[in-house]
Amino acid sequence: MWTIRPRRSATPSKAASMSAAELAVSARLQQISVIIIGGGASGVLMAAHLLRSQSASFRLTLVERSEAIAEGVAYSTDLPEHVLNVSVKGMSALADDRSHFERWLGAFSNNKINPASYVARSLYGLYLADLLSHLRAIDDGKRFHTVTDEALDVTETPTGVEVHLGNGTSLIGHIAILATGHEARAAQTSAGSSAAGDAQLPILIVGTGLSMVDTFLAAARRKNHPPVIAISRHGLLPHAHTTAPPIAIDAADIPFGTKLSFLMRWLRVLIAELADQGIDWRSVIDGMRPHCQDIWRSWTPETKRRFLRHARPWWSIHRHRLAPPIHERLTKAVSNGHLAVQAATIVDVADSDGALAVTLRGRKTGEETLLKVARIEDCTGLHFDVTQSRQALLQNLVSRGAVRGDPLAIGLDVTERCAAIDLDGKPSKRLFAIGPITRGTFLEIEGIPNIRDQCAAVAATLSARFAKVEHSTTAES
Repeated sequence: MWTIRPRRSATPSKAASMSAAELAVSARLQQISVIIIGGGASGVLMAAHLLRSQSASFRLTLVERSEAIAEGVAYSTDLPEHVLNVSVKGMSALADDRSHFERWLGAFSNNKINPASYVARSLYGLYLADLLSHLRAIDDGKRFHTVTDEALDVTETPTGVEVHLGNGTSLIGHIAILATGHEARAAQTSAGSSAAGDAQLPILIVGTGLSMVDTFLAAARRKNHPPVIAISRHGLLPHAHTTAPPIAIDAADIPFGTKLSFLMRWLRVLIAELADQGIDWRSVIDGMRPHCQDIWRSWTPETKRRFLRHARPWWSIHRHRLAPPIHERLTKAVSNGHLAVQAATIVDVADSDGALAVTLRGRKTGEETLLKVARIEDCTGLHFDVTQSRQALLQNLVSRGAVRGDPLAIGLDVTERCAAIDLDGKPSKRLFAIGPITRGTFLEIEGIPNIRDQCAAVAATLSARFAKVEHSTTAES
């Protein structure tokens, strides 16, 4: 069973020893206690896959500081324009039941669902919430419950982990899993900005990918909304999805571990050859999806840096595409001047009479231009240095050396099995991480399909580890 007790020091006390004994009894009974930190989509998917395990019995608690569990950043929106960027058929929360979301949506709407359609993200939030309610009902609620509080730290004990909460109490268990998701960035505004000023000046968005599209669509809902300027180094916008199915690409044909330039040339040649056969480039890109993480892992750190610097913009607009109606709307917005897209970088930002004076440098010309904007929205995405995190949990873990950032400074350093790696390079047996925070190891770990498969893999790892734990006195395994 879960034990909640007043927070103590990381050094095990007499009370902590008693709790350790309780954990040992729990282990012998095959009741493995797992604490999931983060109640967004990643946390809910992790819980679902653990509770569906057939070889080990897990008791879970999910810690989330917000009352709105199962939504996270992506699915808390109620704007109808914010739709899924993956069709219904690809959005099941369960790795072993790929039509689960489609069936749920059909039952929810009482209509036949087109599996190739794109639905509102708010609907997916309801789907996750319904999945959460089913998790809570398993074994009359004895195997899953939630705690509304902020997790401030995780310390390892001789028999498990202790999660320290904001209210001064703590939870103990055998395993802790970080599922903290995206760390949203606040918009930059002038110290003297006002609502009136906002209505007159343009909004500057840094980044031209999917997050920019969301931000633009939210701004465009306002009557007489201000113009939006979106900039990135290359000024590229995401392409649209089609109904073209993925092709099967044999791993033996992929040049793993080669230089970035060689692989990109190989991919372009493949696309060109298949285009002559009437096969859409999207089918090739989607056929690469099962191999993306293996390619990433085969590269040296320097090759990964080169990809992030030079190839990622091209890859992103082809790999991470928009629902056709949203792409059409974006195209119209560009043509009618409501959205301006530039290949440029920011040189300087300064306060200017309640606004922001931004100096931009054009990529092609190198010329600098000055414009006044109401605010700057950061939609660049893939730059999350955990050593600079605003989350108290990550700050404490990093400061103690319990975790470290990955070499590329885009997430948390974890093994291929998602075990957190400490400052000395040692993988933890009890602390794991999933979701976007692990992008340094997996890269493609932003969307539900990848996170779902990752959760299934972690659940399988833990299930195998604890499958015969009834003969053990601890959960060390």
